[in-house]
Amino acid sequence: MVKDPESNQVRMAKNTIFLYIRMFLILLVNLISVRIVLKAVGAEDYGIYHVVAGIVTLFSFLSTTMASGSQRFFAFALGKNDHTLLSRYFSLSMLGYMGISVFFFIVVEIGGLWVLQNYLVIPPERMQAAFWVFQISVLTFFVSFINIPYDAMIVAHERMTVFAHISIFESLLKLGLVTSLLVLGGDTLILYALMLFISTLFSATALVLYSRRHFNDARMRWYWNRDIFVEIIGFSGWNLVEAISGVLRNQGINILLNVFFGPIINAARAISYQVGSAMTQFVTNLLMAIKPQIFKNYALNLRKEMLDLILMASKITYFLVFVLSAPVLFDAEVILNLLLGEYPEYSILFTQLVVVMTLVESLGSPLHIAVQATGRVKWYQIITGGLLLLNFPLSYLLLSMGLSAESTLYLGIFVALIAHLSRILFVRHLLKMSFYLYAKEVVLRLMIVTFVAFVLVNLVHTYLPKEWWRFFIITFVNLIITALMMYRVGLNTVERLSLKRFVLKKWTTKS
Repeated sequence: MVKDPESNQVRMAKNTIFLYIRMFLILLVNLISVRIVLKAVGAEDYGIYHVVAGIVTLFSFLSTTMASGSQRFFAFALGKNDHTLLSRYFSLSMLGYMGISVFFFIVVEIGGLWVLQNYLVIPPERMQAAFWVFQISVLTFFVSFINIPYDAMIVAHERMTVFAHISIFESLLKLGLVTSLLVLGGDTLILYALMLFISTLFSATALVLYSRRHFNDARMRWYWNRDIFVEIIGFSGWNLVEAISGVLRNQGINILLNVFFGPIINAARAISYQVGSAMTQFVTNLLMAIKPQIFKNYALNLRKEMLDLILMASKITYFLVFVLSAPVLFDAEVILNLLLGEYPEYSILFTQLVVVMTLVESLGSPLHIAVQATGRVKWYQIITGGLLLLNFPLSYLLLSMGLSAESTLYLGIFVALIAHLSRILFVRHLLKMSFYLYAKEVVLRLMIVTFVAFVLVNLVHTYLPKEWWRFFIITFVNLIITALMMYRVGLNTVERLSLKRFVLKKWTTKS
């Protein structure tokens, strides 16, 4: 039986609220943690950690690929209310994860150590510490990877409050462990890596125990079906292209910067990506609540509802990132001074460029989910993923020509724009979405909102003195202006009515 759209909207709204409460608390804890870690280990060791751990996370394309595949098939089975199929998907996914984890361990121990010892620019006296950071990072990744099917099961069942509670506790645990670095003796770089492993292990264990207790389908049973296994691996296999491109753009280019400029530049880049990651969490939390509905609508052949949801999600994801991006673009120096006190050179420019790139990419995430829902990802991944893959070789070319470190981020913004156009064309082809409708409902509306909000915020910024409190005024003004513009211009009439109904329903329920 199909649930009414209103109940779906209310459920998604509740899930989103829980995820945002989680996100704000985690964001606050993480920002405090960065300041503590920089003080405890220093900028150079902080850069060493991120570039060494980046060797391991080069293989995160495996987790990204398998996670998207698991979420898609689990939600598809739930959309059809077929728990037998869901159990089979889970068991076959676990079988695939076990095989891939063995492959990962062998490859990363051979190839990763070779890169660490022969290519990275690390002071000789810190090489032993880097070796142990590498080994601990391998264990951390292994725990996260094996846990993915259980994460996917919770997402498919839309139990977002579970993520909220466990993630908040994990962040508080991480903050407590990191704070102890200020008083513990020994090598703080190795201790920092070990503490991140402990917090990851806690989160993974909690999610596994919850899944096994609440979902009968989340149990590994010996089952083999070649056709289903090939279907899962085939879908995930084509997702490898875009996943690899994302890893190379992040960890791969980070390694390139280390080779050309040394570990201090890695510290600056790590700080900028912390800010970008915080903004991305706004999008991730929303999409985590919306993704199962998109998959289920496709499974039930509710194409109009699916496209309406995609268009609305595109606007809201952009809005959530833009609300934060304008203050950062205007006052990045103030933010970094407030959060970190001292920070490496290039941090300000890197942060501003990462924010712009995050803003561009926020538009593409709902379209990416839409293509995944169809399961027809072969040519999408070849073309869109192929475009994104250009980041790495072109960055190497730019750096070889003697260009500055920030040139890699300018390139990333340009490639992200081209990749977004590719996603629009694929959704138009696979789901018959009107290009004119997308241009009018998403692009034009968001351009107007962005232009008006940016001009007005810039006027306020120009006439305020350069003091630390200016950032908070800019943030508040931008939030009010952007929210009003999104309501009056960004949303269409139907979306505004849906928002009013939801607010009134929540208000009357509380009364």
